[in-house]
Order: sequence, then C-alpha cells, then structure tokens
Amino acid sequence: MSQFNINRFWLTLKKDIAENIKVVINTILISLLIVLVFIIIEVVNSPDSIIDLNKSFRIYYFVILVILGTVFAGFSFPAFRKTEKAISYLTLPSSTIEKYLSYLLLSSFGFFILFTLMFLLFDYVVIFVFNLYKPEYIQSYFTFDSKIFPTIISVYFNLNALFLLGAVVFKKSPHFKTSLFVLSVFLIIFLTLSISIYFVNNYSLDLGKSNMFHKSDHLLIPFDNTFPSVVIKHLLQYGLVLFFWFVAYLKLKEKEI
Repeated sequence: MSQFNINRFWLTLKKDIAENIKVVINTILISLLIVLVFIIIEVVNSPDSIIDLNKSFRIYYFVILVILGTVFAGFSFPAFRKTEKAISYLTLPSSTIEKYLSYLLLSSFGFFILFTLMFLLFDYVVIFVFNLYKPEYIQSYFTFDSKIFPTIISVYFNLNALFLLGAVVFKKSPHFKTSLFVLSVFLIIFLTLSISIYFVNNYSLDLGKSNMFHKSDHLLIPFDNTFPSVVIKHLLQYGLVLFFWFVAYLKLKEKEI
C-alpha cells in the first residue's frame, strides 16, 4: 500500500466526519446555549450603560474554543480504547499518514473553523436581537484585537496538539493522563527555576552584587526584546505544535507495526 493516496485519504476523511460530526455539532450547540444563559444573566443584572457584550463574547469564545478543542483532540483515535474497534481500525484500508491526517485536520483545523463559524452566527443573532430591543445601547458585533488573536490561536493549537498526542500515547483516560503529565512538567520546571533563582540570589549577595533578576519587572527575562528571546518565544508558540504533531504521528505509526 502506498503511503499516501488522495482518493483513499478523502474516503477516510469522509468516514471520520460522518462518525463524529453529530457529536461535535451537538456539543457546540450545548456550549452556545450555556453562553446564552450567561449573556441573559449579564444583561438582566447589569446596568444598560455598562453592558459590553462584545467583550463577554470574546472571553466565551476563547474559553470554549480551548476547552472543547482539547476535549475533542483527546477523544481522537477512539478505536484504541477498545480491542474490537482497534482491530477494525488497524485493518482499515488506509495508510498511517492518511488516518493520522484525517484526525489531525478534523480535531484541529476542522473544529476551529466549524466552532468559529457557529459562534459568529450565534454572536450575530444575539447582538442583533439585543440592538433591536435596546437601540439606545447599541452593542458592536464580534471583534478581536489583532494583537491578541494570534496568541489565542497559538494557545489553542498548542493545547490541541498536546492532547492529540495524549490520545495516541495513552490508551485509557487520555485527558486525565495528559493533564497530569503537563502539570508534572510545569511543576518540575517551576521547582528547577525556583531553586536556580534561590542559589543565584544567594551567590550574588555573597559577592556583594545586585541581583539581576530584580532589575526589571520581567522575571527571568532581562533581555526581553533581544533576538534570542524572540526566537525562543516563536519556537514555543509554533515549534511545539509541529513537534507534538510529529511525535503523535510517530507514536501512531509505532502502534500499527
């Protein structure tokens, strides 16, 4: 079997869409219904003069995008959770890259596009109705600061890719185990940095030198705008996504050998 065939990939993609689209749409609709409840509570309990629905929608969009994005990514490759389904999955006439790309596209880009379109439609309807009944307090439609939006997208894709990797690596409870792993890594990093700062501070005081870590408000980033820090920032934003995707593919390929 060739590694990649566009027709075979398209059939695999259609199969995965048919199996998952109903659950995804229903989940998004439920989340939007919950948002509507919060919006109504906000409108009822806040003075009209200070209501800013656009701001509220931005917060809801980001929170739900990240939560549902990680949840659906973590549910990728459900066949690995049950032996009988795993056999069916492994015998599916598609290559590893085709199966992987199908779930990758659906759980990351596909969900992002679908959720954004549904959320924008929901936002338009709610704001339209509000402006219709409260013309003296016109609310603006969904807008995002161009400086903030790339960061939001970066957070979404990094977490999405991480939980997609967790779905491949962990057979049982991938969400819990991935979250536990991430928290453990952050704890180790925090302890390592704290211990390093402690010894550097004491060493500096022993030598009678000022502490470089307190010369600015940017803890541990005394060269915030220098070329190395910019490179590290972009590697963390975009490089980790590619790394997680690549490792997930290798792990999936390993399972099919």
